[in-house]
Parts: sequence; structure tokens; C-alpha cells
Amino acid sequence: MPVDTGGAALGRFDVRIALPSAHPVRVAAGVPAHVTLDFDLDSSNTVDLAATPPTVTVEPFLTVVPALETDREHRVRGLLVSADAVSGAVTVKVRPFRHRHGEFGRVRFLADDDTTYEIDGVEYEGQSGLDQLATLALDTPLIAQGGVVDRVLTADVILAGSSVPWAGTDAVAGVVTARDRDRLTVRAARFHARTGDVAIRRTIDVLVGPDTGVTAGRMSADPLDHLAISVGSRIVAFGAVVGTLADGGTFDASNGRVRLLTNSLTGEVAAAEPLAVELFRLNGLNPGVFDFSGTGTAVGTDADPRNYEIDTGGLDLATIAAGDLVRVRGLVAHFGAAPDDFVARTVIDADLEDNAAALVVSWAHQQGTTTPFAAVAPSRIDVDLSQARDWLAVRGVPRALIGDLDTIALVAGESTGVYGVVVRGSRDVQLYRDFDELTRQATSLLDSGHRMTRIDARGRYNALTEEMMIGRGRFEFVAP
Repeated sequence: MPVDTGGAALGRFDVRIALPSAHPVRVAAGVPAHVTLDFDLDSSNTVDLAATPPTVTVEPFLTVVPALETDREHRVRGLLVSADAVSGAVTVKVRPFRHRHGEFGRVRFLADDDTTYEIDGVEYEGQSGLDQLATLALDTPLIAQGGVVDRVLTADVILAGSSVPWAGTDAVAGVVTARDRDRLTVRAARFHARTGDVAIRRTIDVLVGPDTGVTAGRMSADPLDHLAISVGSRIVAFGAVVGTLADGGTFDASNGRVRLLTNSLTGEVAAAEPLAVELFRLNGLNPGVFDFSGTGTAVGTDADPRNYEIDTGGLDLATIAAGDLVRVRGLVAHFGAAPDDFVARTVIDADLEDNAAALVVSWAHQQGTTTPFAAVAPSRIDVDLSQARDWLAVRGVPRALIGDLDTIALVAGESTGVYGVVVRGSRDVQLYRDFDELTRQATSLLDSGHRMTRIDARGRYNALTEEMMIGRGRFEFVAP
């Protein structure tokens, strides 16, 4: 049950964000002003499973930065206005978030020879895709994603027509955790209804068959059939609901389509040549949630997460050795065809010195603390974890490899970040771009009697030095 911080049933929230005077939004006639709005769901919701019924305490945390964050993938959703097959310029009417109607302006981006397309379920690449895009009708649904350089987005991938999840069909996205003949169990499933509604389910059963169209973009140059969908595959399935999902209904894609997405795994190398790993994570999930039955050519050859065999083709594995931590991207092998269990496109010898990480530290069980820091400097905060509940997730690295921590150092990033300070109940968020401004404000609040209740941080973690370089963080206090 969603509630506010006072325990009352959730209603409407009004949130005010004050930008520092040193970082204003400058708007000039005819010149777009870039603003990055980030609604942090992790920081905005606290789940209490011990309550009856379980509750989600909602205190919205939004950050607004008067600049475009270029070090992340960007995505444009909307309706096609035009596509110039000569210049590669594409213009769309923007439809942000899940909006289907309304005027939100137009945006122009570029496609080039490296852009891949899926249009109405058919794959294209380069000029052929741009030519096809130029033939589409006005207001055809479109999604583009890519990188921004010099304020211009160049698309890596363009989806258009019925390949867009909300374009006149239903869709399910998630990770296949089991397959029984032609029935898939899809976990962490998101259901996108043709009406524009979105629902999240722990699992959804998806039906496929010989008439299911299967695509994989650049991940596979060969024609694919429904057997290309195996346990571990990350997918988007297009079809229709049979019954209702709330009552355990299934999703039928037997006459629809499935798009295979790039998969990512991390593990410890059990053997370097040929490569086999002990799985730590597969598409972000613990290997224990997968049922690999049926993945092998026989019962004894089903995929084994303790010895997950990887086809590396011609990739250079000269630096890979037994015991190394590796990060692999590619496609899961066809169902019923293992071994090998996975076909790699890239293999990276990971280390523990620079990994994406997320940190949550909480003192809420004791209503906050006046001494959350072991030490504070302008560019560094040493957080005392001895009396706190903490959760540290390092991408692809089990917590056992990190060990128990008494302190963790939060250090300034190499460039300006986004740091929010909020006093619980005030609904005001103060944003800072410079780490030293954050440390001054946090210290000032503690000196005035405020108690810190929670820290949420995102950045890069170094397990050897027990330091986390953070580019984004939220620091929550309660007033005295």
C-alpha cells in the first residue's frame, strides 16, 4: 500500500526544486535550453515488507540539472514528422514518458551508415533502413536511442511502426528464466498495453511457436526462429493477452514477434580455453532464479551456472586466466543446443578497481544519527557504517568478493555531479553540482542539530581502496 511520510494514503505531491544561483537555466529566443530531469525511483520509495499490508513510503526525489548529460545513452520517443534519406536528418513530434497525446515540441536527430533499424518487425541497416523510414506515414510511432555530441543525437538504433511497444499492439519485456516447450517464463516483466498503460509483474508466461518472428539486430546475421529464445534471453515479445494478467493469464506471441536484446553476464573464470565461468549474474539476475532444463542437447548437457560454457569465436582471450572476473556480452545459445551455453560478442577482463556501483546507507531504524561521518573533507566524506544498515551493489560483483565494510569513502567525481539534500517532510530539494558545496551543506545541517537518515549514491567503486567516486547522490535528514 503506498503511503506518504506521515503514514497516510498516498495523494497528490507537489515538489519544488531550487537550483543554485550559480547554475541557472538560461533561455534565449529560438535557442533550446537543455535541462535534465531525473526522477529517482530508488531514492523516492522505501518498502516495508514487515508491515501488514506491506507498505511503500513515497517521498518523491527529483533532480533537475540545467545541462544535458552527455555521458549516458539518450532516447527520443515520438511520432515521425519527416526522414531525409539524403542528409539522414529525422524529425519527430516528441512524446515524453508515456504520453500519447499533447504538444511537446519537435526534435531533430541524425541517422548514419552505422544506424540499425527495426521497422514493422523487419530489420535494416544503414541506408536501406533510412530509405524505408522515409516511406513511412506521418505520425508513425518511433523510438531512437544513441549518443549526443555537440548537442546533436546520432541514433544507434531506431524502432518504428509496429516495432514500437505501444504502437497498436501489446508487448512484454523481461528475462526468460525457464522454458517448457513453447511456454516461456519471463521474470521482472513489464507489460506495455496498446492503450499506453504499463504494468509490472514478477513473472508472465509467454507463448511462442514456429510462426513467431524473431529478430536480434546486429547480434546475429543469421535468420532466427523461436528456438533462438532460450533460458537467460532478454526479450521484448509482441502479441496479445489471453485472459487477464491479474488472474494469471498468458501472453500469446505464437503469431507475433520476439526481439532478442543484448545479454550481459558476469562470472569467475573456471577455464580460460575454451572459456567457462561460474555465473554471478545473468542480465542482472542471480543464477538461482533460472531453470536451465531443456537448454542442452540432452539432459546431461543442460547449461550449468557453475560451469557456464561460452563460445568466444575469434575473440582475443590472451589476458584471461582462471580465477579472473569477466564481463561478457552476447546472445544465449539456442534452446536445446547447449553446449555452448552463450555466444559472446565481447569479453572484458574486469577488475575490482573501477566498477559501476549503487550504495544505500540508512539510519532510519534509529531515527537518524548526528554522527554519520567518520571524517569530512571538501572532496571526501568517510561514512561510518558501524551503526547503519547498508547495501552496496557493484555491477557484476558478488558482495562476498567485497567483504564487510566499517566505513566507505565517498569522493568527488572527475567533473561536476548532481547531489541532492532533502529534509524529510519539507518536500524541498536543494541541488548542488560541486561536491564541496554538498559537504558544507551536510556539515551545516548536522551542526544545527539535524539527523541524517539515509544516503543514496551512484558512481564507480574501487574495492581495493574502499572508495566510491559518486556523480549522483541524495542525502536525507530529519529536522531537530
